[in-house]
Amino acid sequence: MDFKKFLNRMNATWRPFGFWGIALGVVYIVFVFPMLYSILSIWGIKISLPAYITSQMMTLVTLLLGAAGIRAYEKKTGITDNHGEIDGD
Repeated sequence: MDFKKFLNRMNATWRPFGFWGIALGVVYIVFVFPMLYSILSIWGIKISLPAYITSQMMTLVTLLLGAAGIRAYEKKTGITDNHGEIDGD
C-alpha cells in the first residue's frame, strides 16, 4: 500500500470513530446518566454512580465543534474532497 492510500484510509476511519466516541460520551453525560440515576432513585435503589465533570463535557463538545468546523472549512475551500484525499497529489 502506498503512502497516499494509507493517508486516505486513515482519514476515512479516524474521524468517524472519534466523532462517534465523543457523541456517545456527550449522550451519556447529558441523557443516560441523569435518567438512570432518577429511575433508580424512584425505585428506591441506592447505588453510587460515577460522577461526571462538566468541564470534561465542555472539552468534548468544544473538540467536536472545532473538528467539524475545520472539516467544513476544508470542504468549502477545496483542500480535501469528501473522502479525505489531498488535492494536487
